[in-house]
Amino acid sequence: MHWLSKLMSLATRCCATVEPNLKKGDLLDIRPYVKIKVIPGGSYRDCAYISGVLFRKTVSHKSMAREITNPRIMLLSGGIEFTRTENRIASFETLMEQEGKYMEILVGRIVKLKPDILLVGRAVSRRAQEL
Repeated sequence: MHWLSKLMSLATRCCATVEPNLKKGDLLDIRPYVKIKVIPGGSYRDCAYISGVLFRKTVSHKSMAREITNPRIMLLSGGIEFTRTENRIASFETLMEQEGKYMEILVGRIVKLKPDILLVGRAVSRRAQEL
């Protein structure tokens, strides 16, 4: 019975919080706007409703801050990596030099914007992480 009352409480709060705008094309069904995450090993008392955006990721390096107040967040839809052209023949040294220059320019442009948090949609090359 504990689970039922807890689930009803969470579902009611969720339905009251999500407000789809039908005039702008939002769906009346709120399921696409809600994510239910199950974390194994918890009890019903551990269940919580979190309004907003939640990320459950670990930091890339242990020296990075784990908490930041009022962060500047940058979102990149792609990755931070060098893509080589397949049809061209080039020496390995030339490719490594091109990759290094490209990464320096790209990382420099990102650093210039001074983000506290960088969320990347795809892969980040080791070289970019080292810069």
